[in-house]
Amino acid sequence: MKRNKSLLRIFFSLVVVFFSMWCMTDVVKIVDRSKDSTISTMKKFSRTLMENFERIRAFLFKKKDVGEIFHEITLASDLVKRGNLNRAEEVLSKVVRQFEGDCHLKDLINLRIARIQIALNKVEESMNTLRMIKGESLRCITEELNGDALMKKKSFKKARLSYEESLKFCKIASLKMKIENKISTLFE
Repeated sequence: MKRNKSLLRIFFSLVVVFFSMWCMTDVVKIVDRSKDSTISTMKKFSRTLMENFERIRAFLFKKKDVGEIFHEITLASDLVKRGNLNRAEEVLSKVVRQFEGDCHLKDLINLRIARIQIALNKVEESMNTLRMIKGESLRCITEELNGDALMKKKSFKKARLSYEESLKFCKIASLKMKIENKISTLFE
């Protein structure tokens, strides 16, 4: 029990750091405009960080406790490992409904849902889920999964185009190599 609480605290701390970095745009604006001393800049930075943290926390978790949401994400991961994909999809779909608006964590959960849907041969549903993902930083993975869904649908030409599109957005060498291998293995 203590281990789970410690893991939740560590995970929540990482989420706070992630969202703090996400909010740095506001902080950069403050620092750019500021001609004040370093102490004054740090005070403004801290105040802005706390305001953004509270805003994001309220935005993301209006209906549930943070611990409950992360517990459900962990539960879904365990369900996938045990092969219970239908239940994992159900749990993650429930978690996604807790979010309002667009946010990176919601996009990541939708990516996981789309992967599960592809594994369950729910091709149209997976493509709809992928369309809900707005984050440009995830475009490479989104296009790759779209290609995987199109392959299951036997739309080979569209799948190849989707894989090629994913390469345009791919910044990670190993992921790029994986997609290039898919293209060469499946289409040549």
